Amino acid sequence: MIYNMENIIDIKEYPYWIALDSISGHLLTRKRKNMIVTECCHVSNTVLSSVFFMTDKDLATKYHMSSQEITAIRESASRIPNYSFLVEDMTSQGYDIVPIIHQAFPASLKRNMKYNAPTLLYCKGNLSLLQKKCAAIVGARNAGTTALNFTETITKDIVLQNMPVVSGYAKGVDRQAFEAAMKYGGESIVVLPQGILTFSGYRSFFKEIMSGQVLVLSTFYPTSPWSTGLAMARNSIIYGLADSIFVAESNSKGGTWEGVLEGLKKGRTIYIRKPASDENTANSILIRKGCVPILSYGDILRKGMTTPSVEYMASVPEASLFAEPQEEYGKTNQE
Repeated sequence: MIYNMENIIDIKEYPYWIALDSISGHLLTRKRKNMIVTECCHVSNTVLSSVFFMTDKDLATKYHMSSQEITAIRESASRIPNYSFLVEDMTSQGYDIVPIIHQAFPASLKRNMKYNAPTLLYCKGNLSLLQKKCAAIVGARNAGTTALNFTETITKDIVLQNMPVVSGYAKGVDRQAFEAAMKYGGESIVVLPQGILTFSGYRSFFKEIMSGQVLVLSTFYPTSPWSTGLAMARNSIIYGLADSIFVAESNSKGGTWEGVLEGLKKGRTIYIRKPASDENTANSILIRKGCVPILSYGDILRKGMTTPSVEYMASVPEASLFAEPQEEYGKTNQE
């Protein structure tokens, strides 16, 4: 199913979603943004734009906003006209803007990231891929031949199960996973380390986007340029989207290493390629830290291991997905 957003959220509301989402996390954390959305759109059952028309007193009372947060809301509201032009430009070019309350927003991100899920997604391509069980195959940019061969093998197995492959499209394992998915007729969600309007790689797989095989996704402001910081930040989105996570090769530092440690900390099951004794990788260290070693996807079947189950929560009220004590509203800027 390809979702038509105009039937779900009034397009006039999109500039206000961008206004909230674009506020710096130092001024209004992602968790606080999502709590505001929950209170506004589900508890009060009103549109997000209403927040921007409230008095300072009401913002402080209803949303427990600090003076700094209120100032941030007012400053972002002053840019609403610019965001309106941005929305018009993006929608005319076929881009989709997907708020966290939208029915196309992936349940996996809410389940795995809770209140720290992105408030807004910017997309190009087949939105229905967001509703499928997905697998992420990650690894170092400088991965060796063995790791790349492992990546292709795992990807082929994933494709045979009709699961989209989540990829960062970076050099090395990420690119190999994407290309293998296309080679075997599969699907892929490409998560960008930059704004969706600054990505120059669309021509490389334009045909696949048009056929519904590929969805390009960004959680950053549409015109944001690539940066190391954004590349690190998007790793949590790759892990959040995935129901199954496979690591081909990791160094002892960098995005793959940090992403795996964070995933283990959250209790995620992470499968990692068992390295040869003479390989210079950090795979063995990550196995000792809790990753599950495998040589192929078949290991999972033979050893009776299971991947995390998919729990689509379409019948569950959105507000309950983020249920937390109300006093959390008063804890500002501590995330």
